[in-house]
Parts: sequence; C-alpha cells; structure tokens
Amino acid sequence: MYFRHISYPIFILLTCYLCLLSCGGSSSTSQPDQTAPVITLDQETVLNYAPGASRSITLSGTVTDESAVELLYVFNEASTSVDLASDGSFSVTITMPNLQNSMTFQATDAQENASETQIQVRYIAQGRLDSDFNTDGRDTFDLGASLDTFTSTTVDQDNRLIAVSYSRNPDYQFAVVRYDQDGNLDTTFGGGDGIAVTADPAGGSGTNDFPWSVTTDENNKIIVVGHGTNASGNQDMIVVRYTSTGVLDTTFGGGDGIFTHNVAGTNDENCHQVYIDSDGKIWAFGSSSDGADHDLVIWKLNSNGTLDTSFDSDGYVVIADSVAAGDDIAYGATFTDDDHILVVGESGGRAVIWKFNTDGSLDTTFGSGDGFVALAHEGLTGDKANAVIVDSSGDDPAYVIAGEDLVSVTDRQDFMVWKLHSDGSKDTSFGESNGLIALHGEFANDEDGATGIFMDAANNYVVGGYVFGSVASDSQEDLFIIRLTNDGEIDTSFNADDGFLDDDDMGGATSNNADRALSIVQDQDGRIYAAGWTEGPVDGAIWRIK
Repeated sequence: MYFRHISYPIFILLTCYLCLLSCGGSSSTSQPDQTAPVITLDQETVLNYAPGASRSITLSGTVTDESAVELLYVFNEASTSVDLASDGSFSVTITMPNLQNSMTFQATDAQENASETQIQVRYIAQGRLDSDFNTDGRDTFDLGASLDTFTSTTVDQDNRLIAVSYSRNPDYQFAVVRYDQDGNLDTTFGGGDGIAVTADPAGGSGTNDFPWSVTTDENNKIIVVGHGTNASGNQDMIVVRYTSTGVLDTTFGGGDGIFTHNVAGTNDENCHQVYIDSDGKIWAFGSSSDGADHDLVIWKLNSNGTLDTSFDSDGYVVIADSVAAGDDIAYGATFTDDDHILVVGESGGRAVIWKFNTDGSLDTTFGSGDGFVALAHEGLTGDKANAVIVDSSGDDPAYVIAGEDLVSVTDRQDFMVWKLHSDGSKDTSFGESNGLIALHGEFANDEDGATGIFMDAANNYVVGGYVFGSVASDSQEDLFIIRLTNDGEIDTSFNADDGFLDDDDMGGATSNNADRALSIVQDQDGRIYAAGWTEGPVDGAIWRIK
C-alpha cells in the first residue's frame, strides 16, 4: 500500500497535518484580528482655518476599537502621543508654523493593526475687518497735517507690517512706517515714532520725491524704490536701503544708503517695483524717458547698491515700443520658479506682460515669439497691468495679472484679472471661458481698478483695489477686495458669503469720501493688509482683514 515505507511516527504526524487541513486550519491559538482601529475626525480632512495671532488650532475626534489603542499625531517630522478618553475621544491643540500645514494621526491596537488619517489645515482669511488692529481694523496716517498716500506694503521676517508713503512735508518725501500687531506705530523704529522720513534723496533741494515699492531682505533691511528730483531738475530712479531700526544704511549705495540712476542722464525716470532674488541681488523695474516717450527699464543691483554689470554689461536693460509707439512702463514684476522674469505694465496704452530671461533678453518662447503679450479686452488704449503672480499649483504654471481696462470713451474702466498659461496663451478655463474677469461699480462712468494680488494657502486669488460706488448711494471710490477660486469663480466663503469686502468712507459714515487701496499683502498668520489712501483730506490708509 501507499504508506508501506513510512515509519509509524511520521505517519501519525502526517495524519494530524491532513486533519488540520480538513478542519480549515483551526487551532486553539487565536489569530490576530485584522480590523484596524478607525480614526474619525470632527473636522474636514481639508480645513480652512481663520488666522489668529496665536496660530493655534484644536483638532478632535474619536478612535474606535475593542482593544487598547495608541494614538499619535505626526507633525513637522515629530511624533507626539495623544491621550484617549474612555470612550475613545481625543482633543489636541497644535500651533501652526505656516499658512499651510499637514499632519497625520496614527492609531495602533494591541495586535499592531494600524490605520492613519491625514488632515490639512490652511490659514485663509474670513474677509472681515480685524478689530484687534486699532479697534476697528483700520488706521489713517498723517505726517504733520500733510497729504499722505501709502503706495506699497510688505511684511518683514518678524511679521511686522511696513508701509511706504509719499507725504507732503512741505514737499513730497519718502516716509517709511512700521506697525506693531495691534495697529500702533512701532516706537522702536525710525525716530522713536515708528516713522523714517527721507527728504530729497535724489539730490534736489525742496523737491518732490515719491516711493512706489518696498520689500525687506533676510536681515530685515528695508529696500524702497521710487523716483525723485536731482539737482539739475530731472527725475532719477531711486533705491534707498534702511536698517531694521529705520535709519539709512551707510553700507549701501554711495555710503549714504541711497542709489540713484538716470539712463539718459538728462531726462526723467520712474521706478515702480522692487524684487530681491535668492542671491540677494536687487531688481528694480520702471521706465526712462528718451525725450519723446517712456521706455521700460530693468535695473539689477548688487547687494551693496552698485549696478551689477554682469547684467547686459551695464546693469540695466531698456525696451521700447513693444505693442505700439508710446510709453512702455513697468508697474509690477515677479520671478517664475525657473528663474524667468515677469514684468507687467503698459505699452502704447495697452496692458502688457513681458517675459525675460535672467540675462535681460526677451523669452521668445512666450507670446507670438516676441516675448510679450498684450492683454487686450475692449480694444481701447488706456489699459494697464499693475501686479502679477505665478500660480504653480497645477501642472503648467499660470500667470495671474491684476489691472484695469478702459471700456468706454467716457473714461469708464473695469477692475480686471487676467490668467495666462506659461506660454502666454489665455487660460480659457478661467472666468467666462475667455481667461479674464472684468468687474465694475454702480455708475456708468465709474473708475475701477485692481492694484494688487496674491495667492492664499487654498490656491485662491485675493485681489485688491477699488471700485466706484460699490455701496448703495455712494458716488465715490471704495476699497475693494475680492477672493476668486482657481478657475475664476467668486469665493462666497469670503466675508459672510459675499465673496468680496468693500469699505467706504473710512473718514466717516456720512462723509462720502473716496477710499482706494494701492497695495495688498498677506502676513505670516494669513491676515490681509490693504493700504492706500482715504480722502478728507487725503491721508494714508491701512486696513487689516482677518
């Protein structure tokens, strides 16, 4: 028979083995339960969270399992144990260091079955005036009963707001202002009053000088660009650097903290935007008059305030008559992730975006092979692009531009946002399938304009500027901030389901004054600062939105 040559003990073992197989492999030893604990969060897995100075958020939920469970949360590459109540519930408060944060909850039971749940927390603003800032979210600036206008803002490494104004004192001068978190002038800055004033930086005496853009470097030094009148009566472009305490930095420029330049030597220059690259080089963007009209200019400076002659051999590039004869002026600029330079402004009365290589040459892969795109809408001259950002959230980086477009001969202009693909073609998924959004106020001859833009942690576009008569019975300009989704829809979660915030008459509810924002930025806590002016008389104006 088959088992003839098998010894008896082996036969017994084999018989037991076959018996176990026939019984389905059961034994007296219990097998591990393969059901992992279930983590349920009380919050959505993508949570838009209103910003606050504490930057803290409380997350809660439950873990279900019949056996003992260990719960951890993993955040910033560190694991922390979370206490569980007897019913499996938990609550943990976490301080968020960034505008966008991801964390993972991990649960493991006694049999080492494990599960995890990830949550993403994004700081985005609610869209309401922040009463923690100067009690009502607003402040006006008046330098000695002067006329003042905030033209640009930035947030330094310590999350302090810095704003620049041209202030008449008695002539227009550079005024740099720093605020604390409560909306008060920072008395550790400038002359002990939170203000640093620079008169006649271009060398003229008793002349008008205008700052247009401000940024800070990694050492909290403050760089301001603009233009002023020199001793010969011509306007020069100006770059001024201040220390973090608000005094002129004598290691910059000619030893006085100031660099000035005039391309032609005798004509007028303007400078509207400043940018600091990853190497600490300073880029300035504006225009120079050749006697007939203005040409676009890009300057590149070393960190000590001298021209970088490795850039186009002399430190600057001039571009004339891109779209048509007339003025070519840069108003805004930024860098792409692959180190191209985007410049927006106007050419021949049309809103334009240019794309440059870092050597100053136009990128001929952009547009129609000439390195620029005219952002035509209604076809009239009188348009301008004021600001540009790069949206790298998708597979193809997008360029989103804020500006204004003349739409009628009665001087009515629209608040405009354009969106382009990286090759310069319109993104037809944005807006009404035409790559743009046009908004206007309540009156047929109104003036509306978008002056600034940034992208928040949820990849929304926050655009600031002004519209005419956005409030009922108001016949003046109003501050206007709108939040748009990535595809150009109005984000109705902003400001109690409106999708926009407008503010009229900072100077008083019945005065019907004009209010205009010229700059919009976001701080490290996700709050929004808008800055510009309010009328009655004209004062600098700051709004903070939480």
